[in-house]
Amino acid sequence: MEHPENIQKYYLHKDDFSKLHFKVHDLTSYFERHKESASKAHTHEFYQLIWFTAPGSHCIDYDEINYPKNSLAFIGTNQIHSFCPHTKNEGVLIHFNDFFINQFNPELAQRFSLSVFNEIGQPYITVEGTAVNRVNGLLQFIQEENQHR
Repeated sequence: MEHPENIQKYYLHKDDFSKLHFKVHDLTSYFERHKESASKAHTHEFYQLIWFTAPGSHCIDYDEINYPKNSLAFIGTNQIHSFCPHTKNEGVLIHFNDFFINQFNPELAQRFSLSVFNEIGQPYITVEGTAVNRVNGLLQFIQEENQHR
């Protein structure tokens, strides 16, 4: 287990407010590019939504969480986590921060971090049935829009 002082903290466009503060990544290619650092316990000053399209595991707050395919994981700001290198890590990774949320609704940032990332009772939800196609369609739309920015 990493000592808290040795845990790396990452930022999304730190102090560059000309950027959107919202990024979308293909999870497989992102993990391959950042495998060494992403596999170590770390935190960040932004939120992560991780859409896992294959079953696997992810370490959150030093617990290895096993999730089924079509699971959406919620990683809050400053939450300690790491990708498990022995799992497939397939899907979509979304990064965004409070600056991004505040551009649209300043009151939403606090409610967002308190409700969405802390009150669902577990670190992920599993999507089933026709909702899987809706999530995939929405993520495809977000990825296309993000490419134009």
